Amino acid sequence: MKESPLTSRRDLLRLAGASAFALMASRSFATTRDGGLRGAIDAADYQPTPGAPDRKRVSLQKMIDQAAAENAPVFLPPGTYKASNLVLRENTRITGVPGVSRIVYTGGGNLFSAEKVKHIELSNIIIDGQNRSLGDDTGGLLQFTGVAKVIIDNCEIANSRKHAVRLERCGGRITGSRISGSGQSGIYAVESDALSITGNEVFDCGNGGILVHRWTKAADNSVVNGNRIYRIKANDGGTG
Repeated sequence: MKESPLTSRRDLLRLAGASAFALMASRSFATTRDGGLRGAIDAADYQPTPGAPDRKRVSLQKMIDQAAAENAPVFLPPGTYKASNLVLRENTRITGVPGVSRIVYTGGGNLFSAEKVKHIELSNIIIDGQNRSLGDDTGGLLQFTGVAKVIIDNCEIANSRKHAVRLERCGGRITGSRISGSGQSGIYAVESDALSITGNEVFDCGNGGILVHRWTKAADNSVVNGNRIYRIKANDGGTG
């Protein structure tokens, strides 16, 4: 029997939506039929309501802690979530819907930090520092120290007063992300261990685009390749 063609705009939208979720699943975790993540801790369960006051930070932190303990990803449905000083535990994995899951920094320190853990992942989320002040002992909106494997994939990180991402003694990869509007550099990495920084777009930063440094003489084994970097200033001197 001859197959009938698509007969309505609704059919086209349904197929387009299915294709979008299939693409998201192929880039990170398996999705459920309603667009969530199979086995994930869903932000809706903890009611860190998009757009709610910063007191919801406690719910986000509780959600991160439980997901890490259960070795499950955290899924952020579409919306804007306000938070600060979130600590990423061992094996934290946070993902959202690209372009519509947004976390904004409310001030008072940093947005994300992790120290001396083996593995953390951030994917498919927008992170906005809103140009708010960071803590005196904080170098970046995202600050990771001694993390064996940091994965940042398909994220947008914008408007940090200092570095957008500051890594010290970390490995892993930063890929396919857009980083912009930082007062200092987009990515600052020191004493890295085979860190890969590839396929990113870094622009409109005040004091360098991607900076990879060492304090001690040793093999760094880092790779910086295929990034697009433009409109970079040198506010602290030099050429940018």
